Amino acid sequence: MSGILKYTSNHLWLLIKKDHAFVGITAYAKKQIGAITSVNIYTNELVLLQHAEFGYVEGNNEKIMELIMPFNGKIVRTNIDWLGDTQRINCATHMAWIVYFKITDKEGLKDSITAYGYKKLLNNKTE
Repeated sequence: MSGILKYTSNHLWLLIKKDHAFVGITAYAKKQIGAITSVNIYTNELVLLQHAEFGYVEGNNEKIMELIMPFNGKIVRTNIDWLGDTQRINCATHMAWIVYFKITDKEGLKDSITAYGYKKLLNNKTE
């Protein structure tokens, strides 16, 4: 998949293609919650505002990661093939997109960070 790869401070990756984005969780997020046991996404066709929760991911160490909208957008589809098979997500976190969004307001993308910025964010967490 080609596009612009960005990250959020709450550990989502975004693959941006014009006015759409694939969204998944980062390897760091997966490490924090443990092996993924379930992914729950709210209703398709739902328009969501930036910072709204659109679902959650649960891990085997009993931690839950809330999935927070990185921009204003509409859920176009969820990755049913991957969501029904958490083992696939556990093996390929960075390739496993969870939700595909139509971006309705690109202003929120200003809060996303580059790979370099995300790496710096993670380094600050370990210090």
